Amino acid sequence: MKLALLADIHANYPALEAVAAHIAAWQPDEVILAGDVINRGPSPKACLDFVVDKVATSGWKVIKGNHEDYVLDWLKPEAHTDPLHADLHQISYWTWEQLYRSPEPFRVWPDQISVQAPDGTEVRCVHASVRNNRDSIWPITPLADMRLKIGPNPPSTLLVGHTHIPLVRCIDNTLVVNCGSVGMPFDRDTRASYAQLVWQHDAWYSRIVRVDYDRAQTEHDYTTSGYLALPMAELTLRELREGRSQLFEWTEAYQKAILDRTMTVRESVRLQLQRP
Repeated sequence: MKLALLADIHANYPALEAVAAHIAAWQPDEVILAGDVINRGPSPKACLDFVVDKVATSGWKVIKGNHEDYVLDWLKPEAHTDPLHADLHQISYWTWEQLYRSPEPFRVWPDQISVQAPDGTEVRCVHASVRNNRDSIWPITPLADMRLKIGPNPPSTLLVGHTHIPLVRCIDNTLVVNCGSVGMPFDRDTRASYAQLVWQHDAWYSRIVRVDYDRAQTEHDYTTSGYLALPMAELTLRELREGRSQLFEWTEAYQKAILDRTMTVRESVRLQLQRP
């Protein structure tokens, strides 16, 4: 049995196309997509349509990530009443608009799925950890915390994404595989990332695969889509170019000042971009 795991596309259509082609050539028995198809990138509609087609025609299995939830938040009337909220969450609002305010294709995606290994044991997929879709599993996560993130009824294999940093690690009797990110890796390797798992000799053997794609086309999409007109989109473009996180650091450094109304989002982005 062969299984492909991908996650965190973040509306990067050229990266998704390249990884999907690589997966198709490898011919796995199962393809699982661990969320964050949309948002934080310039081509949410194209990526969503592509994935919906793969679910229908190729049997891909897909779960929601936290970025699907961010866009779904715009279904709540209270999300539209505070201009500051709209400014802080301008990327998800832009995505919401690109999807014509119609999130139905991913509203029904589950938060986790399971498939069976050939020996009947469970292969469980969640976006970040079993606790919630923002509870990260990092290469540096301590063992005690890893056990909590795997949960009280651990599967034989846990598949995750969210951090944009690949990981393969055995915790007690559970193999944990984080496939990294298709559209926006954060390990300073800007190539797209996904995971291949092969069942041999009664066990899974896994490896992280890196795939080149047309990053120049993705940068072109930033401009032609209108996405780069958003101040915060400049941070995601830097993430794309450098293969490292910016939005998390921006949040830690400036969100309080923005909420206190002592700094604008545009000013904070300018300051973040000046940091090394």
